[in-house]
Amino acid sequence: SIAEAEGLRDVFGAGLDTKACILAARGRLDEAEILSRAAVRWAEEHDLSTVATATYGNTGATLEEKEAIEEALGFYEAGEAVSRRLGDRRRVVETTLARIPDLVELGRWDECDAIFARFLEHDAADIQGSLAAPAGSVNMTWPLVWRGDLAGARLLLEQNAPQLVEAHTEIRGDLLAAQAVLANAEGRYDEALSDA
Repeated sequence: SIAEAEGLRDVFGAGLDTKACILAARGRLDEAEILSRAAVRWAEEHDLSTVATATYGNTGATLEEKEAIEEALGFYEAGEAVSRRLGDRRRVVETTLARIPDLVELGRWDECDAIFARFLEHDAADIQGSLAAPAGSVNMTWPLVWRGDLAGARLLLEQNAPQLVEAHTEIRGDLLAAQAVLANAEGRYDEALSDA
């Protein structure tokens, strides 16, 4: 291929992944999945670990949108494994905490607790200043609220929201959704609707 001949394997893999993300954002999920899987294969075949860390996570996100939750979890786990091997703490946190909403949806709340506890114990201090920590942390709002720990959910949001209000649209959307879940549980229905 031209990418191989020009020594641009990583650029080609990242390009496939970026195009997949654009398609997913436009709601063209079947096409996004095809390109995402191609990006993962390309990264694996050409030993592009750094590209693979992103492509696994983005493929997982696309599969989530398609309601293929179990399969999405597998991609997040693969991305976490590669990220740990590379020592990329930010990506470890992204791919680990991204699994929490899927696990909640599957009713596997104890796994959410274990993932979050491991994050706090092993990874949180290493990635201070990165949006990965607060952005992923707000995912724990759902299991806390649904278990009735509204004070814990409120504290989690208070600690993390200030860092996220100016973040990009996807992260802000996740924050607003988490705030809406808590507001609804606390009977602040107008605020919940406003956040949602």
